[in-house]
Amino acid sequence: NAELALPVPNPFIPDELELKATANPAQLGEIHPEHILQAPHIDLWHQLDTSFNVPRASLYIAMHSPIANNSPRHSLLTSLLTGIINKQLNSYAYPARLAGLNYSISPTERGLTLSLSGYNQKQPVLLERIIAALKAPEITTKRFNILKARYQQKLSNAKKQQPFHQVLAELKRSLVERHWTNEQKLAALSTVTPEDLTNFSKQFLKQLHIT
Repeated sequence: NAELALPVPNPFIPDELELKATANPAQLGEIHPEHILQAPHIDLWHQLDTSFNVPRASLYIAMHSPIANNSPRHSLLTSLLTGIINKQLNSYAYPARLAGLNYSISPTERGLTLSLSGYNQKQPVLLERIIAALKAPEITTKRFNILKARYQQKLSNAKKQQPFHQVLAELKRSLVERHWTNEQKLAALSTVTPEDLTNFSKQFLKQLHIT
């Protein structure tokens, strides 16, 4: 039956699993992350973990953009962009997890945060696919409408949460600059279109600072 076939080979399975060489004495003193590169649009930090010398790594990338949260509308678009990218990467999530790789992409007050962890050999393979999705998000009308409806339901249901959840959310709005209310976001959400998200994604990438 031509419709039945074995899955394609998992591109994330590592084959270099030997323990790392013991670090030199200078690296062993690296208790805190070390700032190893500073440039106009990027800051790079590194910390070596010598506990077990396993071939694993953790990568955290903070993508800060001045437009990510400068209005309720842009705050919404940042969240919707994150949802689109996560949906686009769904086909990689399961094979990556099977191969000992985990990743997450989430919106923040200043942009997006990407984290990768697991066996380090194939992390660049997964990172390249995530970057490709960031550079060319597949924003279809159907996918956009589904995400928009889910986000609208989430914002509406926030009023029905337990009182202590509502107090914590209000506390955050009081302490964090430009933390917009659910009502402000709901008002902005009604007029947002797929074209708005496409234009926003391009502008977001043009003004990034990477840490």
